[in-house]
Amino acid sequence: MFKRHRIHRAWLVCAGATLLLFTSVGIICNVFTIFQPYIIQRCHLSEGQGSLLITTRVAVTLLSTMVCVRYYRVVEVRKGMALSLLPGALSMALYAVSTSFAGCCGAAALAGVTCGLCCIIPATILVDRWFVNCRGLALGICAAGTGGAAVVGPPLLQMLIARSGISFALLCTAGFFVLSGMTAYLLILDDPAEAGLSPYGDQREPDETGPAAPEPEDGRMVVLLAPAAFLLAAAGGPALGHMGVYLSSEGYPSDLAAWLVSALGLTMTLGKCVLGSAADRFGPRRASLLFGAALVLGQMVECLIPLHVLGVTMAGLLISGLGMSMCTVGLPILNQALCGGSKKALGRIQSAHIAGSLCLSPLPGVIADCAGSYQPAYILFAGLTLAALGSILVSFRMYSRR
Repeated sequence: MFKRHRIHRAWLVCAGATLLLFTSVGIICNVFTIFQPYIIQRCHLSEGQGSLLITTRVAVTLLSTMVCVRYYRVVEVRKGMALSLLPGALSMALYAVSTSFAGCCGAAALAGVTCGLCCIIPATILVDRWFVNCRGLALGICAAGTGGAAVVGPPLLQMLIARSGISFALLCTAGFFVLSGMTAYLLILDDPAEAGLSPYGDQREPDETGPAAPEPEDGRMVVLLAPAAFLLAAAGGPALGHMGVYLSSEGYPSDLAAWLVSALGLTMTLGKCVLGSAADRFGPRRASLLFGAALVLGQMVECLIPLHVLGVTMAGLLISGLGMSMCTVGLPILNQALCGGSKKALGRIQSAHIAGSLCLSPLPGVIADCAGSYQPAYILFAGLTLAALGSILVSFRMYSRR
């Protein structure tokens, strides 16, 4: 009976963290594109101003990520994650009432605060505290929340916008942020000891576990992992964000392009869980290199989209979708394997990844304007991902020689 209770509580904590990532990163980064065209039209913004809203959000996300580890040293994880959804709720409410570019920029900045503070870093802290076994799987489930929002959010919000308008849909989203924070606060406990439990998979009794081991110092591996994370942002950021327009520009019907992008999102969601489980079963080195190779292969096949062979296009999207889990759950898995699970190192790696998204996001549009096609941009992204995989491989080789 005690063991069943312990396992149940650990997975409830995992569910709470998944819900928070579903709401913060999932809605703000993956679902907000549903709102953006309506906001641009209502506020009479140019396309450049619409892009600047994303740039503002990503820039503030980067700054928030830089202070994320310190934030959770001051505020307990349970309370800190729930409170970090409040700026996101205010962001949606501000978008709902704004009619000017300045108001929208303020809303974008608030959304960036939520993205930076309610991210994979606090979820990793919870998983490390609550799980001895199945850490990779638990982390993959948490990260899958971000992709799950991309699967279920767009059709529901599109229906709500059609029936009640953009402002009402944004206000409902703000309410969901508040409700999500309250629900997750009830599900999450900071430490198993608070409930008199041991971490999941720990065979010792709660009073035998003792205090947590001190966090290890940053390793030299960060020097190699940070550039790899920067380069992986090409796949998880601009390559993913421009896939719909890439397909449309190559002549795919809009409804088919939307279906293909949705299939990509579903594969990404499953891939995060599969990567976490593979890391538990086969080790982080084999799992990371296998999924990294899948990402490179998928992106290379995506470069063949202009051939208009549906089977080839689907294969590229599905393979890259599985490999794209390296851009999310792959980073904390690499940090655990090579940097001893240091939260300070994870913060730096995550900051490098967001900086990559910020720096590389303009490339597809610029290249398409110059070359007349998005294909050269995706060839470049495949090369950048290959370089990231090489950096990860070198990191494991250097680590094994220490």
